[in-house]
Formats: sequence, C-alpha cells, structure tokens
Amino acid sequence: MADPRQRIERAIRFTPPVDRQRYAAEWRHDMGAAAEGGQRDVDVARAATRMAVRLQARRVERALLGESGAVTAVAGWLVLAGIAMAAFVFGGIVLLLLGIVVLSLVLILSRAGTPSHWTHWLMVLSVVTGITSAAFVWWAAAAKINAADAFEPVPAAATFGGVGLLAFGLSVLALLGSAIMAVKRESRIRRR
Repeated sequence: MADPRQRIERAIRFTPPVDRQRYAAEWRHDMGAAAEGGQRDVDVARAATRMAVRLQARRVERALLGESGAVTAVAGWLVLAGIAMAAFVFGGIVLLLLGIVVLSLVLILSRAGTPSHWTHWLMVLSVVTGITSAAFVWWAAAAKINAADAFEPVPAAATFGGVGLLAFGLSVLALLGSAIMAVKRESRIRRR
C-alpha cells in the first residue's frame, strides 16, 4: 500500500489544473493536521483521491455539456460517437471499451446539474433512452441483414427499427435541450 503522502501527491496531479492549486493546499494542510485532529493519514488520502476523481468527472461533464465551449462539446460527443461506431464494427475489446465509456457517461451525467431539478432527470432519462434505442436500432439492422443473408423472414421486433431511430433522435434533442437549460440556469445562479 502506498504511503498516504504519496497518495495525496498523486491525487493532486490527477486533479484538473483549474482546481489543483486550491485543493493541493487544502489536502496538504489536512494531511498535516490529521494527527492533531485524531484523524488517520489514510482517511485523508482516500478522501483526497475520491475528490480528485469527482473533479475530473465534473470536468468531463462540463466539457460535454458545453461549459467549456461549443467546439469542445461537439468534439467530445464526436469522439464518443466514433468509439460507438468502432465498437459495433470491430466488436471484441472495443465493444467492452464502449460499455465502460457508456457506463461512465451515464454515471457522470447522472450527477450533472441539480438532482432536484427536472432538467437533471430529463438529461439522465435521455441518455439512457438514447443508449437503449441506439443498441436496438443496431440490433434491428443486423437482424434484417442476417435474415436477408439466410433467406429467412425478418424477426417481428426488427420491423420497429424506425421507431427506435425516432426514439434515438428525440433522446438526443431532449439531452441537448435539458443540457442547454441546465447550463443557462447555472449561469443565472452564478450571476446572482
């Protein structure tokens, strides 16, 4: 097990550059004051590591939701779309990577915004709906191709691929709309 001071330094290096100076001073102070307050160094190091991970997740969230600029948001979503396409074309380890990315994305976006506000839950629902409908559309397309190759009838569920595509499009619009509303609400709150 690593020394708690080394873990603090790793957490500081992992923290986004914007937040690094503030949290570095705080965590180093907490480490020095841990013994006086009856707290263990290991607990301070764990808390710092968890906070560093949260700050990185918040950085990704802000980038995808446009707080870092539209170009960064579009680039981030294009990278995610590229990973999704590569996963469906190549399968295997890239498909596993897609699963990890999607799970991380759902977790990150589920913490975005204010959970008590309806736009937050619309955002979460739209991500889950979008992922599910995209997977269904991909399955329906593959089922139709396989049925055509085998000269067999198309499975009944595969005929609803258009509905799945419509659901995917609506989920993308809902995600963008809720993200824009959440960012505007946050900026109004900051201005007050």
